[in-house]
Amino acid sequence: DWSSDVCSSDLITGNIKNLKNQYIYLEQLYFGDKAPDVLDTALVQNGKFSLKATAEVEGLYRLRLEKTKNIYIVINDQSEIQIDGDALNENIDGQNVNTPANKVLKNLIQKYLESSEKLSQLSATVDSLKMNNADSLAQLANANYSQALNKYKTLITSYIDTCNDPIVTLFALGYSNSFDKAELKKSIDNLSDRKSTRLN
Repeated sequence: DWSSDVCSSDLITGNIKNLKNQYIYLEQLYFGDKAPDVLDTALVQNGKFSLKATAEVEGLYRLRLEKTKNIYIVINDQSEIQIDGDALNENIDGQNVNTPANKVLKNLIQKYLESSEKLSQLSATVDSLKMNNADSLAQLANANYSQALNKYKTLITSYIDTCNDPIVTLFALGYSNSFDKAELKKSIDNLSDRKSTRLN
């Protein structure tokens, strides 16, 4: 079942290498159209910062910097969270957050990016072969694309079906926007059952 931990006061500290002194903003994100709320602001000095916010339930947060494009996505699954990173590496690989939910979220994002890149490459190959009238090779490439797409769908639904953290599960649902409704029906039904079990 999903964790029901409530984090009433959350302290986020960070150590970002190669980061010039600037302000950092802690924003709460929402699964919908609502704009992020800025909860706290701190001055980064020598790569170090400390932010604090109060939250009644677990949620999704973003750390946004004043002068650089680097952003850090964080789940407040524990009351004290440490973020380590490198300003010269904007990729998710260069970010480490020391809590269980954040490690699962990082793993999900990494696998999503890997799958997306592979699908993009395979799709480009199919299009190129069709343009060059290489029909037999295009059919083979299309079969490879379909196989990779099915693996991607299996990956995302496995997170939706088995993840113990509600925020990571919702994050995975966001990656399923292109799925057919019929493909998600079983996962959505199971999700409703898990939520009901958690509330009872």
